[in-house]
Amino acid sequence: QRPGFNIQCKDQNWARFGFCLNDPDQACQNSDDDDADASIGIGLHGQSTESEMGAGWTKWFASAAADSMTYKNAWLWVRRDSTAESVDAQACTGA
Repeated sequence: QRPGFNIQCKDQNWARFGFCLNDPDQACQNSDDDDADASIGIGLHGQSTESEMGAGWTKWFASAAADSMTYKNAWLWVRRDSTAESVDAQACTGA
């Protein structure tokens, strides 16, 4: 549910970059308005998860019990595109 950036799903499941999903023992629910039991990605907050997480997945992601919370190391690179610089310069100079 809601894959992307700065997502907020039902039941206090959020991710800066990632997606939400339902408990694995429950039926698949793909609508953004459906129940969400966990989040996976980077910058997480999840139901029944005591603290925010840097990366990994929150409780209820991999089991029907609230015991699957897992921290993962994640690296995120942002590359500056050289064409963006020339477009910005043109916009400022009116060229």
